[in-house]
Amino acid sequence: MENYIQPLDRIIEVRNTFKVTQKDFAKRIGCTSQLISMIESGKAGLSISKAKLIEHEYGVSAMWLLTGEGEMMINRKENEKTELSFAFNCFPEIIKALNVVANNLDLEDWYALNHICKKINRTKESAEKIS
Repeated sequence: MENYIQPLDRIIEVRNTFKVTQKDFAKRIGCTSQLISMIESGKAGLSISKAKLIEHEYGVSAMWLLTGEGEMMINRKENEKTELSFAFNCFPEIIKALNVVANNLDLEDWYALNHICKKINRTKESAEKIS
């Protein structure tokens, strides 16, 4: 039955789970509430990049959002920082830049970005040990 739920229904389910408005949900993933409304009404699709941003912000699996496969929530320890979260926190302009180019990113691009963020995180950890 789960496989027949459309992505728009999954977005609504996520918002209901976290008890957030379209406006607050959109703000956290760097888009407009109008786009969320369009996705929820089926007038716009959910891009891979937006699904990954939702995964980052809410811990909801991008794969589940896009396909309905797997579990809704990804397995992360409480307060665990992802590799991307460090980069987003240190370089907030990345979120802006991603929103501009996000629709052109494919899964391979996301893996490359994750690899870069891991390098940044290792550099940060090394710098902290020296301090």
